[in-house]
Amino acid sequence: MKKHEKIKNTAYLRGFAVMFSYLIFFTGCTGADNPFNSESAESTISIDDLNIDVKYAESFDQTTITFSRHWPSGITAGFGKINLPQNGEIMVDYERTSELIAYDENGYLGKVRQFLEGDEKMNMPESAYSVVKANMPSRDSYKNPMIREEMSGGIMRYFDKNGELLSEYPYNEELYRVSQIELDTYKDWQKTSNSENSVQNNMQLLQNQGINFEILDDYYATYSVNASEDFSEDIRFEYTDDLRTGLPVSMVAYKENGRVESIQLNQYDTNTGFPILSKQVIYQYGNVNGEWNIAYRTLMTRQNIQVLTK
Repeated sequence: MKKHEKIKNTAYLRGFAVMFSYLIFFTGCTGADNPFNSESAESTISIDDLNIDVKYAESFDQTTITFSRHWPSGITAGFGKINLPQNGEIMVDYERTSELIAYDENGYLGKVRQFLEGDEKMNMPESAYSVVKANMPSRDSYKNPMIREEMSGGIMRYFDKNGELLSEYPYNEELYRVSQIELDTYKDWQKTSNSENSVQNNMQLLQNQGINFEILDDYYATYSVNASEDFSEDIRFEYTDDLRTGLPVSMVAYKENGRVESIQLNQYDTNTGFPILSKQVIYQYGNVNGEWNIAYRTLMTRQNIQVLTK
């Protein structure tokens, strides 16, 4: 497994568009998070849904919002040509879900994901949808949207709002499996994370993987990883890890011409001794008004985080 994949998978285990039709929101490029005050919905997700012997599990409610600095070319009727402010954004995607990620005794992944607002096709808060749905293109009444997906035992299943099975298909479980060594180290990792020895231990892990790194402010390691084999062009990833936890707090991807392709910033909360990803911001770069700049911004936040270990 390649280094950048390994990092992402480990962070995931430890704690990881349809446009708005006729509804546009203008915000500052770095200011807006969630402009909606959504009513809370209770999750119906349970460990029992997976029917596995859980070794490690995370559950959380997740809100993901994507903003764009590009006017959507497919939405012009009634608006004509609208110029965004210099740092303006358009909200283009919104999801609020409840999720469960679990690994069994043999390292196989199980997952449940359910929409707390709307469904897979709504892409906006239900409160906003109720206001604008009369002006939106009609939805196909013959297609029942998915609101829940379950992944376990080599079968992916999709369900509608009534709990009826919409479709299912097999997947290769081995592609979503972690090694027994990785599973068995999490209890030790929980005990040593943020301890006096954690910085030295995580430095040793990087050295064991042949990674050359530099230390910043005593607790952070920066290093680069090239990943040309996985992409159509050479991509260089620059990581910054918090050595107290061993988790990445930032990742910058550079194109082969040296331009920034994307920036990812991670924030973690500690739950039962585990630092779990609680907030993530991704900046995707592109041509904006003739200049290379932030074209998309995706903000992900998690609440009601819970961790279960054996």
